[in-house]
Amino acid sequence: MGKTIKFNKIGIKRRFIQYIVILLISIFVLFLASKLIEKRKRSKIRIYNSQIEDLQDEKQRKIDLIEKEYNDKIEALLNKIDKIND
Repeated sequence: MGKTIKFNKIGIKRRFIQYIVILLISIFVLFLASKLIEKRKRSKIRIYNSQIEDLQDEKQRKIDLIEKEYNDKIEALLNKIDKIND
């Protein structure tokens, strides 16, 4: 009886240590997974921000082009008015 109890205590200790090791490994894996998810989220945000900047730049170029076009038309009209007045 004494030996079986001793072996059972050793078996319980081994299982307990195994469970603790499995728990620690699981926590570590979850930590790594959360870091990876955070990294992917940041990279997606960077991609979206760069796309937004590109769209804003394109919009600004179009606005500048339209302004230049209208300014040229206004200048041409003013020149015609000056010619008529002379």
